[in-house]
Amino acid sequence: MKPLKKEIITDEQGLICAYTVNGKACEKLTWEHINSWNTSNEPLWIHLDRTNTNSHRWLYENSGLDKVIVDALLKDEVRPRFSDLGNNQILMVVRGINLNDGGEPEHMISLRIWCDGKRLITLRHEPLMSSLEIRQSIEQGQGPKDIPDLLVKMFKLMEARIEPAVYELSNRLDTEEDHYLQHKELNDDLISDIDATASTLNRHLTAQRDAYARMRQSQVSWLLPLANYWRELYHAMVIYVDELSDLSNRCRNLKENKVQQLIGDTNRTMYLLSIIAGVFLPLSFVTGLLGINVGGMPGVSSDSAFWIVCILIVIVGVIEIVYFRWKKWL
Repeated sequence: MKPLKKEIITDEQGLICAYTVNGKACEKLTWEHINSWNTSNEPLWIHLDRTNTNSHRWLYENSGLDKVIVDALLKDEVRPRFSDLGNNQILMVVRGINLNDGGEPEHMISLRIWCDGKRLITLRHEPLMSSLEIRQSIEQGQGPKDIPDLLVKMFKLMEARIEPAVYELSNRLDTEEDHYLQHKELNDDLISDIDATASTLNRHLTAQRDAYARMRQSQVSWLLPLANYWRELYHAMVIYVDELSDLSNRCRNLKENKVQQLIGDTNRTMYLLSIIAGVFLPLSFVTGLLGINVGGMPGVSSDSAFWIVCILIVIVGVIEIVYFRWKKWL
């Protein structure tokens, strides 16, 4: 019996785009072109929709990749990573800012990457602006000259969108800090939102920083000539991670200051009430004593006794206040 042939995918669904990478204007390729490509041809970039079943079938049946690698590319939840697979192959996951309508920047879009220097396969589940710009530059004849150059441009475009997102958070917090210092009023919801956004971005970018660190230390031959670019990307991630960590610390400090302020206000109020109680306690004792209904109470038959008691109570109250001020309790 002859072995069954693998089904050749011809439906364009699942294929976002594919181009040869040579620095010149190129037309989008189809599945047919992709399936007929070999290493003697010009470098190839294949960009796939990770959620489409056609993409899954092509990866498992026609890409030539090991099943373990395909499984890693198609995982639902992935953190930024870099793996040297040997034979000049790399597996990488990076994340970019979500700029889609209705999307939150901190819900970063993952880009899964497999590459051997001649062929680049990328997968995403939502549109990513950096890949769209690369596509437009290729069609206009201003694209990257080879696969490593394409990766550099892709990562730099992604990094360029991370920077304003991080510093926009910093500016929002600066404004709220200034308002708090001037008015002693804090928008708790805004601070919590900034803190949550900074923490989420920090979690993703810390892993991305580590991935770039491993990438710049890799000995994959086609990555080595661009070591300076990988180093700069790594240092950029270090700066963003430090800035986001600082933002989270500042948010926590503001919340702690607000709590301390509330505790201080409560303590001052309780202290004032204690002083008032201390002033009125002796006076209440006197009035309570004079209010008992037993025989022999002095001044019962005197018309001036009430006023004398009132004057004595005022004198005792003044003496108490003077004493409290002398003891610096007031």
